[in-house]
Amino acid sequence: MTINRIELIKNSHLLAAQCMSGVQSCSTDSFHIDETPSDRAEDYNYLRVVLSQGEFAWSSPVWPRKSISH
Repeated sequence: MTINRIELIKNSHLLAAQCMSGVQSCSTDSFHIDETPSDRAEDYNYLRVVLSQGEFAWSSPVWPRKSISH
């Protein structure tokens, strides 16, 4: 099994995707992260990996801290 695509998910929405080399059916060719703040109290992020036979794998979620201005 090989990896076709790595996706960054933020609050259940696809934030960015990176196709692996040699994958013909994927149109994303760069990894750009839009860090637009949300109106949620806490955001969560995780990676989702799409494998060559259509299976998925996920990382554990990460809750980044928001910066606090004093």
